[in-house]
Amino acid sequence: MTPTTAPVVGSGSVATDFASLWKTRIGSQAAVLQQMVELAPGTGTPLFLIHWTSGNVRFVRDFATAFNHGHPVYGFEATGLWNREEPLLAVPDVAACYLRQIRSVQPSGPYLLGGLCGGSQIAYEMATQLREAGEVVGPLTLVNAARGELATEPHLGLEDVYELRLASLRRQFGTHDLVGDLSLVMGRMRELRWIDDEAPAADFFWRQVLWAASMYAFLRCRLKPLDVPVNVFVAEESAADPEVSWHDVAPLSRISVVKAVTSGQIMQSRGFIESMRHAFAQSAK
Repeated sequence: MTPTTAPVVGSGSVATDFASLWKTRIGSQAAVLQQMVELAPGTGTPLFLIHWTSGNVRFVRDFATAFNHGHPVYGFEATGLWNREEPLLAVPDVAACYLRQIRSVQPSGPYLLGGLCGGSQIAYEMATQLREAGEVVGPLTLVNAARGELATEPHLGLEDVYELRLASLRRQFGTHDLVGDLSLVMGRMRELRWIDDEAPAADFFWRQVLWAASMYAFLRCRLKPLDVPVNVFVAEESAADPEVSWHDVAPLSRISVVKAVTSGQIMQSRGFIESMRHAFAQSAK
């Protein structure tokens, strides 16, 4: 999908309120538009990675060759990331949408899936739907994975989640004016890989709407039991958080604690690289 610059809303200024931004969305065109992008070329069983809560995944290209072992790697970007297509607000719907696109590349299993942070629940749901269809899946790989149904946050409305997101960004980046300090904030978020380098400033607040949509779905997700191996990789600072444990729903899950901070650092760690080598080898059997 080619990135496009969405129109700026308002009288010569960027709209920041949820209602105005929501009105700029376009109807679903899932039959035409694709969220799947190639992250690394290769041969053999592909790996499909699901974006984190910010909706972007292209940054994985920078280090995919560290762990793909010559296999193709595809990533999914959130619906509406580049074109303001209306986001899906339920994890099962997102999973079904992404699986339709996966089957256009790989009609049958075994399937290798991975989820980044908030995208872990989508990947888990995709694995669940594939198993219900009788497909072979796994191992499922989750990076900095948390579980929304165990979160303590109240189930707020979509607009409330959006406002909390803006408040969090103002606090994190030490500003009371996200519009006035937009260049600084976007620069910091690029460093954190929360937005792509080519993301236009005109889309900044729309992308926070997408973040809110992802979190809205994340907090309402209900996981089903899953009978496939699940490799969960978490940073040291998150290891004690009960939200990173998946064993009650996925008995075959295994948590690996990595001396890292970011998801990117985890995917460049020796443990992750070795785990993916074994996953690709098993998929070829």
